[in-house]
Amino acid sequence: MFKTKKTINGKIMSGILIPIISLSIIFSVVLFLASEYIIEEHLVPAFEEGLTTKMHQFNGLFDAEMVNEAKTDRKVYAQLLEKANNFQKAFDLENVYIMSKVDGQEVILLLGNADEHLTPLAFTEDQAKALTTTDIVKSDFYQDDYGTHKSTFLQIEGTDSVLGLDEDADFISDLENNLMIICIGLSVLFIVISYFVSRFISRRISKPINELVGFTKLVASGDLTKEISIESNDETGQLATSFSQMQQQLKDTLQHVTSTSDHVVSSSGDLSQSVGQVTEVINQISTTIQEVAANSDTVTSGAIQNQAAIQEISEGILDISKSTVNVTDETLEASTEAEQGNKAIQEAVEGIEAINASAKSSMEVTQQMNQRSNEVGNITQMITNISDQINLLALNAAIEAARAGEYGKGFAVVAEEIRHLAEQSATSASEISKLINEMQADSNESVLSISKVVEEIDKETTAIRHAGDTFQKISLLISNITGKMQSVAATVEEISAGSEQVLTTTNMTVQSLEETSDYTQTVAASMEEQSASMEEMLGTANQLLEMAEHLKGQISHFKIK
Repeated sequence: MFKTKKTINGKIMSGILIPIISLSIIFSVVLFLASEYIIEEHLVPAFEEGLTTKMHQFNGLFDAEMVNEAKTDRKVYAQLLEKANNFQKAFDLENVYIMSKVDGQEVILLLGNADEHLTPLAFTEDQAKALTTTDIVKSDFYQDDYGTHKSTFLQIEGTDSVLGLDEDADFISDLENNLMIICIGLSVLFIVISYFVSRFISRRISKPINELVGFTKLVASGDLTKEISIESNDETGQLATSFSQMQQQLKDTLQHVTSTSDHVVSSSGDLSQSVGQVTEVINQISTTIQEVAANSDTVTSGAIQNQAAIQEISEGILDISKSTVNVTDETLEASTEAEQGNKAIQEAVEGIEAINASAKSSMEVTQQMNQRSNEVGNITQMITNISDQINLLALNAAIEAARAGEYGKGFAVVAEEIRHLAEQSATSASEISKLINEMQADSNESVLSISKVVEEIDKETTAIRHAGDTFQKISLLISNITGKMQSVAATVEEISAGSEQVLTTTNMTVQSLEETSDYTQTVAASMEEQSASMEEMLGTANQLLEMAEHLKGQISHFKIK
């Protein structure tokens, strides 16, 4: 089934089977899980509830006194056993029993349908748990060699005995197994049915397609004489109809191509001969034009060399003209600068002379100040001498006042004040004398410095006067040179104008020769292109002839009649 997966039949079957198999498996799993849920949530609780009800009824058959007496009294034991057997038979239970402890030993006190009185047997975990509570203890489902079971246990109040009921639960496991078998069976049934259904559908769809494939192989091999007939109105039938129409159109096209290729074969042969003749003529014309173009290139080359020589001469004359004009302009500028320099030097001479006069005046003023400071020094010396005499007189007056006693006190005070004034005058005269001495020293230094400055100014004045005379001579020489350079510049400009006219005429001649050479080369190139085009056309015609013959050979493989 899976070996044909690459075919349409296999793809259709896979497309049908895979979803159905997936859905059947999902359905079976869901059905099984739902059944398990019903069993666990409804059937098992109902079964346990019934077993619990039976335990309550079984517990009502016994009391603590009878149970305790049955441990030692066989008659009481026989009564209990009869009740247990009747109850087991009435409810169709698997086992009914009483487990107890006698002298600390765990034993079977009673077992339905058997005489196991005081047979030693250890309590199970659930039985031991029942002794510790008054509620009913339920065991899990358990299995043994006899099947699946479920038990309940209940302590008999006032005793150390436990009632036990065992009930067969095989129907629950059987129900689960049956559900599993049913789910698997449904899945297998669905898979088998889907296999046959998919096989039927895939064959119904793929059969006309296979017929169409076989027909296309015939057409691919070149046989167009057979026709396909698929009676169907679905897409496959439409495809077969369209393919049949395409086959008919292909037959008509091949017939037309056959007749056309015959005509092309005959026409391409004639075209090849004509193109060959035209190519020979064009080659001869192209050779002649190339010779003309070569001669034209030689003439043009000579004219270009002459043009270059004249161009160089013209450029040289133009450079000389420009240089002459530049020299003339520069000499004019130099003359102007020389005149301005002469004026500046003359002005500098005048300024230096003015500075010299001012320096001499300053020196005279400084000398006068020095003389006056000497006179002020003499005056201060006189003031100092007077202060000394006044101080001496004040001292004598104080002595006389002391001699006079009380009558001379007032005169002594006046004498003391005169002495203080004399001391102050002497101090001021001393300070003035000090300042005058400093001023005299500065004045002397100023006189010396100004004298040196006056001497330097006299020297610089003499040098500047000599420079002014030199600038006047330079200005005169530059003026003479400027006149001569202007004359030379005019002559060079006339020569430059004549060379430019000659250069213009030469350029026109060279341009005409270049245009003639370019035109000749263009014509030669065009002829070469025409020759190449004709050769390509000849090659194309030959290729066309070969292609037409090859096309006829290809068409001959098809059978249309």
